[in-house]
Amino acid sequence: MTEQEIRELPKVWVVGGDGALGDIGFQNVSKVVLQNRPNVKILMLDTQVYSNTGARTPTRPPCSAATT
Repeated sequence: MTEQEIRELPKVWVVGGDGALGDIGFQNVSKVVLQNRPNVKILMLDTQVYSNTGARTPTRPPCSAATT
């Protein structure tokens, strides 16, 4: 797509929990981020629990975690 075609795309907001976007849907989210699409904004909510999987904890570390 040309730059002009990309600018003419409709604006899109993606809203989801950390389970849907940060773990289960990470491949899709990372593709959007790496493509640097100016028309897509992502809001990831920290839901503290995976409601659709029986309250499992996420596989990713918390945002405040320090790694070595």
